[in-house]
Amino acid sequence: MVEVQIFQMNEYDAVAAKTEEQAKGFYLWFTGMDEEEAFPDEITVVHLDKRVWADESMESKVAIKNIVEDR
Repeated sequence: MVEVQIFQMNEYDAVAAKTEEQAKGFYLWFTGMDEEEAFPDEITVVHLDKRVWADESMESKVAIKNIVEDR
């Protein structure tokens, strides 16, 4: 069972974490940005069934839950 949520941090990046605060802390540490720069919009939770490109070739899509479960 998946114990994390996917938080859409901004237009381009998402983070898997148990809480929004955990996701924000990791993202700020990882990017070195300040909060204003890192989170220009509201952080949202992405449904685990959402399908995203499997890789940079953009030839097939995979459900986010499959990516999380494989880690």
